[in-house]
Amino acid sequence: MKNHELSSQVRQRAMRYAILCQCFGVIAFLAFQYNLMQLYFLALKLSQVRVFSLLGLVGLTTAVCIIPAAFLADRIGKKISGNIGSIFGISGYLILALAGFFAGTVYCQIMVAAGIMIFSLGWTMFLVVWLPLLRPIVPSDVRGRFFGKLRVSWQLVGLGFFAVAAWMLGKTASITVFQLLMLSIAIALFFRMVFFQGIPEVEKIREKSVFPFKILLDIIRYPGLISFAAYLFLLFLFTTNSLQVFTMIEKEIMNLPESTVVWLANVTTIGNVIGFFLAGMIIDRLGTKPVFLFCHFGYAAVLFVFLFRGYIPALTMPVLWSMHFIFGLIYAFSSIAVTTETLALLPTKNQTTAAALIHSVQYIGRALAAMLCAAALDFNFLKETWNLCGMKLSNYDSILMACAIMILLLVITLGLVPSILHKAESSPSPG
Repeated sequence: MKNHELSSQVRQRAMRYAILCQCFGVIAFLAFQYNLMQLYFLALKLSQVRVFSLLGLVGLTTAVCIIPAAFLADRIGKKISGNIGSIFGISGYLILALAGFFAGTVYCQIMVAAGIMIFSLGWTMFLVVWLPLLRPIVPSDVRGRFFGKLRVSWQLVGLGFFAVAAWMLGKTASITVFQLLMLSIAIALFFRMVFFQGIPEVEKIREKSVFPFKILLDIIRYPGLISFAAYLFLLFLFTTNSLQVFTMIEKEIMNLPESTVVWLANVTTIGNVIGFFLAGMIIDRLGTKPVFLFCHFGYAAVLFVFLFRGYIPALTMPVLWSMHFIFGLIYAFSSIAVTTETLALLPTKNQTTAAALIHSVQYIGRALAAMLCAAALDFNFLKETWNLCGMKLSNYDSILMACAIMILLLVITLGLVPSILHKAESSPSPG
């Protein structure tokens, strides 16, 4: 099916299915990105170092598997690859749910690690086909608004899900409740697979005679793509773990109840929703340059303010609520900017592998960030307590301060983003 053969009706229907697909699917990733999975692992009596290491498995598995998954998708087709990935994703969450029956044992740790890796493999197989599948369907002049609407939609669904999760955990933060939530996510992933069938695969499968090494070489030589990937690696390295560190401070240092910690994550989601709604319109009008600049200064400001959460005790909780909301807002702007820039840079040929390469460096950054946090805590590189302006802070605060400083310094790396040097094309370039 050629791009010009797609009627407006087919496009609109496919875009609706894409939104429904993600509404049911992204909850599985949000559970890792925010704090539900983190709280589950703590409830399973896993150590703080083990929790960070396990959370890093998502990025590590994705980074290792994403390029091979892209080659496989180009061989067998995007829809087949996405369906296999959905099955793996469902299986991973079922294993995570079953791990609750073995809490506090070595079998629990093995099952959690296996569940994470199987889910991550499935997530990777789905991820590599997502943007290439949508690119010929979503017109270039509405991409910012479409992806803004897409993210607003699944964030609203996520907000509803995590609100229910907070209510359930407020009643009793038992392992059984966490298991029910894991099972619910597995069911949601099944419905994602159902709606995925309504998105047509427009582009042909690549010929088998093309060698993977030549494909990678062509992609690496493509103008602007590798420099943008390098920028994303640095950005994700110093921003990814912020919410996880927030959660550790709130749960382990401030001793807030699980329901409050989940509600704080919901406030982050509210910020996401508003940010996604605004970001699409702003990027379509102004481009990505001002958004990237805003995100750098915004991320750093949030992390610095979070350090001073207890400076005025009466304002501690308002500061937490505010910083979670603003962080969610900034993350939404950053996400839309990264997606828009990625779509503008993808070559016409080998799109799946090119998108996989960009995604891989993001997940390498995620994995390395988690591993560095785990190592810093495990080897006691950071003081457990220290003082700042009369406030008693923790080793987690040291991590936040280091990340805030690095995010500010990374402003100089914005020259690696093609649209900072010259405006990225609004439509895909031939290549």
